[in-house]
Amino acid sequence: MKYFAAAVGISEFVVSQMCRNKELVHLRVGRGRGQIRFRIEHVEEYIESCVVEAEVKDRKAKRKALKAKAESRAREIVERAKRRTKPNGERMTLAEMCGIKKPNV
Repeated sequence: MKYFAAAVGISEFVVSQMCRNKELVHLRVGRGRGQIRFRIEHVEEYIESCVVEAEVKDRKAKRKALKAKAESRAREIVERAKRRTKPNGERMTLAEMCGIKKPNV
């Protein structure tokens, strides 16, 4: 939850409230209420749902903008998929993808 909050730029409290209210897709792992976990796809979906686009009045321009956005998104997905693996073939964690250093505990 700490890494999700840092990646999105909100507090851990807000993330826990959103999970409690079922506003975020998440996993619960373990006994009882379990620990909250997120998949990379969940984080990406949430961030994508928060994007607010400028309104385009012209329909042709709007279609062109949507097509460009879809093409850009497809390129971004391919690039992100390439970056998800380390040189040794292991999958990267969300913290590693976001460049967040793990806290020393």
